Amino acid sequence: VLLIPSGHHPFKGSDVLATPNHRLAMTTLACAADPGLEPCAIEVVQATTTFTIDTLETLSQHYPDQELVFLMGSDLMNELHLWKSWHRLLDVAHLCQMTRPGSCTKNTGIAQETQEWLRHHHHHNLTSIPQNQGNRFEFLQWPITQLAISSSDIRLRFQS
Repeated sequence: VLLIPSGHHPFKGSDVLATPNHRLAMTTLACAADPGLEPCAIEVVQATTTFTIDTLETLSQHYPDQELVFLMGSDLMNELHLWKSWHRLLDVAHLCQMTRPGSCTKNTGIAQETQEWLRHHHHHNLTSIPQNQGNRFEFLQWPITQLAISSSDIRLRFQS
């Protein structure tokens, strides 16, 4: 599993986030204890704003024999329609929404166009990630273990 800290985030100012190199250092430390995790600097080394679709397309070229799965927190679904070429994400990877226990998996509160797109591509069987059939990737929702902390909470604590 590649863990990719964001480079120059298009929606958050640089005053909100740690520097890209600091985020990479934290990611590297987090990966050290688990051989299945690997830090990836693909976005950090970019001098300009980075976009998920560009990162996924680059990774698909670097790993042509692998099916990519993009893991994202459910909190990002509300802004998905604002992402660069968001509707092309499933052209290059499975999209897996990691849902926290107790969070809504119905994706209410997000743009109607995004909801319809997700519904059209939703894969309901969570026993496995579906095999890519003719460049058709799927949207999955996967529950994760409850943690009593979030990145937003960490930022708020750091500011106070």
